[in-house]
Amino acid sequence: MPLAFETRALIDETDAPRELEATVHLSDGRITVTATEDPDNSVHSMPYDRIDSISYSKGRDPMWNSPEGPAPVARLSAGALGGIFRGTRHWVTLKTSLAGDPFIVLRFGSEPQLKRALRALEERTGRQAEIVAPRKDAR
Repeated sequence: MPLAFETRALIDETDAPRELEATVHLSDGRITVTATEDPDNSVHSMPYDRIDSISYSKGRDPMWNSPEGPAPVARLSAGALGGIFRGTRHWVTLKTSLAGDPFIVLRFGSEPQLKRALRALEERTGRQAEIVAPRKDAR
């Protein structure tokens, strides 16, 4: 059954990664992420079987479980006030098997929304989400 949910997606630009409001569509054996401002243009689109892993992390930057252990996918700017008003950030990182598009990074504003999305992604990809926590010795 098709499913769509609102989120924020991280896109990698030449100068720095940035977030955009997005809709994730899960249907016809594919995950497709489109920008809310331009729904006819997909930011990411690939079959479920191209998703190698699903990682969940909580914090300023999105992380994934690399072969060497927890690693950031991107470093985001703290902004003018150092990010003091951002609150908790819930990140879902999909590691893909595509060389040119190795990660799909989604950010969720609430835990209920996150849980619904994770459940749907796990069901459709056959992958179990892994919780990622920064290493204690990382700086």
